[in-house]
Amino acid sequence: MSSDAVNDSIYVVEAVPHLQPIRLPAEAFQRLHRVNSQRLDAFVAAHLERFPQQAGGWVRKR
Repeated sequence: MSSDAVNDSIYVVEAVPHLQPIRLPAEAFQRLHRVNSQRLDAFVAAHLERFPQQAGGWVRKR
C-alpha cells in the first residue's frame, strides 16, 4: 500500500448528530484531528494549572 492510497481515502466525521456527516480527504481529517488534539492538550494543561489536584480532591488555585 503506497502513501498516496492513504491520502485518497475519505473519512466520515459526524460532528453533530442532527447534521449531515462531513466527508474529508484523509489528509484534512488528520490535520483536523491534530489541531483538535493540540487544543485539548492546551485546555487540559491550563485547567490543571488553575485547578491543581491534591490529596483531598480538586482545589481551586486563587
